[in-house]
Amino acid sequence: MVTRIVGVLNVTPDSFSDGGRFSSVQDAVAAGLAMVADGADWIDVGGESTRPGAVPVPEVEEIARVVPVIRGLSKHLPATVRVSVDTYRAATARAALAEGATAINDVSGGLLDPEILRVAAAGRAAMVVGHLRGKPADMQAHVHFDNVVDEVAAELASRVAAAQAAGCSEVWADPGIGFGKLLEHNLCLLRNLARLRRQAGVPLMVGVSRKRFIGDLISSWEPSEGSLRPSAPPRPAPTPLADARPRQTLRLPPATPSPLASLGLARWSAAGDEGAREARGAGRVVVGPEAPAGGAGGLPTRAIRPPSERIFGTAAAVAVAIMNGADAVRVHDVVAMRDVVRVVEAIARASQLD
Repeated sequence: MVTRIVGVLNVTPDSFSDGGRFSSVQDAVAAGLAMVADGADWIDVGGESTRPGAVPVPEVEEIARVVPVIRGLSKHLPATVRVSVDTYRAATARAALAEGATAINDVSGGLLDPEILRVAAAGRAAMVVGHLRGKPADMQAHVHFDNVVDEVAAELASRVAAAQAAGCSEVWADPGIGFGKLLEHNLCLLRNLARLRRQAGVPLMVGVSRKRFIGDLISSWEPSEGSLRPSAPPRPAPTPLADARPRQTLRLPPATPSPLASLGLARWSAAGDEGAREARGAGRVVVGPEAPAGGAGGLPTRAIRPPSERIFGTAAAVAVAIMNGADAVRVHDVVAMRDVVRVVEAIARASQLD
C-alpha cells in the first residue's frame, strides 16, 4: 500500500483556500519545490478556481498563469515527481504538456472539453477524470442524486471508458468530493470509495483538503447577543454516521427532523462561495472570517470555520479515504498529511499480519 501525495499549487487570485498566495512565478515554483521536499510525489498546478460559483477566466489568462510555473518546476524536479495541470480546457492542457507537465487533472472528466482526452493521449500523459455535473460556476445550484454512490460510480466509469477509448494509457478517477454534491453525498462517497474504485477499474485520486464539507462538520452554533441558545430538536434515530452531540447530526434524510436539516445545512453546502452570507429557514448562515457576533432578529449564528482552520478535519478525511481505497490524496498541507499517510499505511500493513 503506497499512497501518492499530490500537492495543490494554485496560481489563482480567488481559489477558496490559497488564492492570491503567490505574487510571482518564482514564489509559486519555490512553493512547489518546497512541497516536494516535504514529501509530495506529485504537484498539481491550477490556473482557474473551480470553487462553487467561481467565474471562469479567459483561456489565454489560464495558460499565462500555469505555463511559466510548470516550466520552472519541470526544470528543477526529478522525473520521479509528476507535474500535472489542473484544467478542463484542451488548449491549456496542450500548452502545459509542451512545458513539461506529464499529467492532466480535469474536474469534468472530459465533459466540458472532450478534446482534452485526445490531447492527453497524444502527449502520452496520465489523465485524471473527475466527476462533475454542470460547470463549477453553477454545479451547486440544483444538486440531486437518487443514489449518489450508484450514480457517481456509473458516471465515473463512463468517463474512464471515454479516456481509454481516446487512447489514454494511464487513467485515474476522482469522485469529485465537493463538486456538485451536498454534505451527505460527500460522506457517502468517502465511505464507499472501495466500491467506486472497483467499478472504475483504475487508481483513485481523492481531494478533500480543507473543503467546505469539513467546515460544515466542525463548525458550531453560537447564540446571538441577547438571545438564548435554542433547545435542540428531538434527535433522530442513531445511525453509523450520527454525531454524538445533540445539536448536530451528519445524517440528513428529508423525512427525519434533524437539527441541521431544519436549519438548512444541505442548502449551505450548496451555496458554495466561502465569503457568502444568506439566511435560510430558522437560522442565519454566516460564512467565513468576517462573520458578525450575532444573527439578525436574535437568531443563532453559525460561523463556518475558514479553510486554514480545517487541517485536523482534513486529516481525518484523508485517513478515511486511504483506508477505503484512495491511491492518491490531493492536499494543501503536505507535511501534516504526509504524517497521516505514514500512520495509515503502517496500520494497513500491520493488519496483513493477522
